[in-house]
Amino acid sequence: ATLRRESRVRVLVGLIAVAGLVNGVADVLVVTFTEERLEGGGGLAGLLAAAFGLGGVLGVVAVTRFVRGGAIGRALLASAAVAGGALILMASTTGVGSALLLVAMLGSGDTFIALSASVTIQRQAPTAVLARVFGIVEGAQMAAIAVGGLLVTLLVTRLTVSASFVALGFLVFGLVGI
Repeated sequence: ATLRRESRVRVLVGLIAVAGLVNGVADVLVVTFTEERLEGGGGLAGLLAAAFGLGGVLGVVAVTRFVRGGAIGRALLASAAVAGGALILMASTTGVGSALLLVAMLGSGDTFIALSASVTIQRQAPTAVLARVFGIVEGAQMAAIAVGGLLVTLLVTRLTVSASFVALGFLVFGLVGI
């Protein structure tokens, strides 16, 4: 009922789901990208996953600055540009160094979207139903992670890895821009 009544809360739950989608995409895409583009093994995929995590830490630092400043709307759009742009730029990346940087950017954008939306939900949702709202948030995020992993698998089998990156980058732009 709260999600029906509170459009801001509904939008924030959707943003957290988008971050989950990006997370699911990253889980599968990092391994696929490493094998097909960088011709690396599990160690290199692990290194890229670590870059995603390091980017996430940078995303946390950014959230603390923007949530206090009140410019969260523009910051969310910027984080979508960072995550979506990183995906699109990965379409033409063949070097390990640039891949590490772009995966870190993806992690930063993903974390910024999820964390800033979570913090903002706490301010927007009625206190009496906050626990239930976060139950919905967790369910939506886990479902989106699964969908992201499935989506990237379907795209990579039907398209090239490069085309999959571009499609997913524009998907992130579109979903956050709505």
